[in-house]
Amino acid sequence: MDDTKKTVLTEAVYAPAYSHYLPPQEDEIGLRDFWRVMMSHKMMIGGITLLTTMSALIYALAIEPTYRAQVIFFPPSVENIQPLNVQVGAYSVSVESVYAAFKRNLNSRSVQKKFFEQYKLADSLYPKHALNAPIEEMVKNFAGLLNVSEGKDKAILFLTFDWQDAAVASKVINDYAATVNTVTTDQFVNNVTYSINSRILHAERAIASKRMLAKQEREDFIAQLRENSLIAIALGMNDRVDVNSMDVSRVVQSGDDADGISVTETLLYYRGAKELTTQARVLSERKNDDAFTSGLRNLQKNIAVLRAIKIDRDHVKSVNVDQAAYPPTTPIKPQKKLIVILGLILGVIFGMSAAVMRNTAKKQALEKI
Repeated sequence: MDDTKKTVLTEAVYAPAYSHYLPPQEDEIGLRDFWRVMMSHKMMIGGITLLTTMSALIYALAIEPTYRAQVIFFPPSVENIQPLNVQVGAYSVSVESVYAAFKRNLNSRSVQKKFFEQYKLADSLYPKHALNAPIEEMVKNFAGLLNVSEGKDKAILFLTFDWQDAAVASKVINDYAATVNTVTTDQFVNNVTYSINSRILHAERAIASKRMLAKQEREDFIAQLRENSLIAIALGMNDRVDVNSMDVSRVVQSGDDADGISVTETLLYYRGAKELTTQARVLSERKNDDAFTSGLRNLQKNIAVLRAIKIDRDHVKSVNVDQAAYPPTTPIKPQKKLIVILGLILGVIFGMSAAVMRNTAKKQALEKI
């Protein structure tokens, strides 16, 4: 009994005042086992890692590098489009409209096809497929290699082209930029030329109309003179009659309708048959009515001014090149360092996975025994 009390008392004296929580040892044992497995298979892990890394390096070196050539644009100046503003009617050209047209043409598939065919890019870019692939497919592929983007300042424009040959990439994109500039310039020059020609045509038609009307009016007046000459002969009025003391006037309308202004006109036959016959003969022998047609000379002057307008295409620019493309020295892909690093990481993962699977297979084989 005393011994039992002593034991209980001893346990009570040496018992801790509070209890400690001891976590399970499974995690620690698991990490130790994992580390032991890794170390026991370190040669295999190292071999797989080296193999994967070398494969990634070979792959990175085997891929043909791709270079990106870039051209930077900014809007044309007022001076660049000044030859287009010839004040033809209401037609005027602004910097914004020209630059917007240039942007549209950069992405125009028809312009891209025209450039592709003009520079025979099928032979230089796709020599293996030039005879088999349809032109539309090659142009579509070419368009996919072009990229147009705006900078933070939307006035700045970037055009890039990706290709395996740095020199070819820079030449192609510079030629394409020049082609788009020419196409855009031609569009506006043609628009101005069309406007000028339209005004010339309109003036020429107005002149033709005035000439036809003047001839008709002259013929009408000749008919009136001849008729009044016959009346004068019938009345025995061979010479002009003094009508100052006689009431020989009549009221006529000066317009084509009843709203015309009323004027007083002396009857023609009082001028006498001799004078009327002479005037009728002179008018009938007239070859040209231009000198007697109101407004015709102004129209001819306008035509002369319009025909004197010459647009200097060489001084018209739809865009300014801030930086032309030059052969890049650094490829944009492949990113060799990134590929090798990814190969290294994947090699470690594959090696560790192989070590775990091999260790598990060994355990299962031992358990079966």
